[in-house]
Amino acid sequence: MQQASFEIDKTTFLKYLTFVKGSLKATSKNARKTVCEITITDGLVKLASPGALFEMPCVTRGTCKFTISVLYLNDIIKTNKEEEIKIIVGEKSITLGKLTVPVQAIFFEDDTVLRTIDLPLNFTDADLLRLNRSVYTAEELAFNKLEKKIAKASEALDTNMMKAESLLKKYGVNYADVVLMVNSKLYR
Repeated sequence: MQQASFEIDKTTFLKYLTFVKGSLKATSKNARKTVCEITITDGLVKLASPGALFEMPCVTRGTCKFTISVLYLNDIIKTNKEEEIKIIVGEKSITLGKLTVPVQAIFFEDDTVLRTIDLPLNFTDADLLRLNRSVYTAEELAFNKLEKKIAKASEALDTNMMKAESLLKKYGVNYADVVLMVNSKLYR
């Protein structure tokens, strides 16, 4: 079984998590669902979420990447009694002291397997749709739990294009015209 781990002072870790949480809208209904991607490499842990990317120097062993809810991770660290935080990452879970939490983890030999998805802080459906035609692989999008969000954005776009066609039909505009116009604006 593959494992990786990192150790860091609790106060320092909470400081970095506060920065990552700062990128969230506290009142947003999606704040609890916002995922933090954590990448462990030699002597460094990267915390990434939409609109935020921070690097924490710390003691590490192994290399991997996993995702967890930003707010849930913050709660776990806050309630931990230890001053030194050690997180051990397994293939399907992370362990912090006696607490084990299920996560999706990917282990790799080098950093080319999964890249961090670059999304703006207040990303839109257009930003999500552009990810499908970008350099990211399906595995990277799935790992970052973006598949459902992209599918929902695509459905909304299809619905809106059909509405536009219906409204513009009397002017000789058909669905193919609407698709062509939207694609020229969206994927330029």
